[in-house]
Amino acid sequence: MLAAFSQARVPRSAWAHLEVCEGQGCPNQTCSAACWFGERAALLRLVRPANNLLTDTGLSLRFVTVVDPRHRRSQGDLASVPIDGIQQWLRRRFKMIEADYGKVRAVGGIEASFEVEQDGTSHWGPHSHFVVASECPTEALRAGLMPVGPRVENTRPVVIKPVHELANAIAYCGKREPAMRVAFCERRGTQNRQKRSASPEVALEYNRWLLGQGPTDRLILRGYKRVHGRLTLLR
Repeated sequence: MLAAFSQARVPRSAWAHLEVCEGQGCPNQTCSAACWFGERAALLRLVRPANNLLTDTGLSLRFVTVVDPRHRRSQGDLASVPIDGIQQWLRRRFKMIEADYGKVRAVGGIEASFEVEQDGTSHWGPHSHFVVASECPTEALRAGLMPVGPRVENTRPVVIKPVHELANAIAYCGKREPAMRVAFCERRGTQNRQKRSASPEVALEYNRWLLGQGPTDRLILRGYKRVHGRLTLLR
């Protein structure tokens, strides 16, 4: 990654602090989401407490993915994704759900995959993954989290699945490496997507995006707060 930054003439002052990190304790005052050690450590420290706190709610647990087509970006424009805007939108939606069904607890994160369509066009597809604990019925939860605006063909804006392995589901929300998802047509005529490793150009843009973020800037929390790096219940 650092070699790619250098070859792409990314200012060395933006990433030089990562050269001295070897995963044995951060030597820097501030870390970066681009750090393969620092971001992993910051997020994985939250998995066990999040697992325990979500389990203790006694509420139904579901794994949710929300894809808002308004946040699609062309290749080269990933840096303009409004992370704060996505988080604020989710907070408003959670508040609306709580008004009808009581408390909502959620832990997750925001990422972006690189989508390649059947006609060869491509774009970044930012989306959020989170585990939600709520008494809200699944279809009402889907409706409450549905993005506004016209639907995009061959996409599902909100996907909700039951949670079978909670710790794994929480950890999945903080995946580090970007996915390149290539669309193809199945024999029955429906569209599906095949995951591939990101190309060097795609990985470079994704890592530059992370370089300007803190390790937990893309974190999604509802009903919890971080205190000195620990996750606690928000009363």
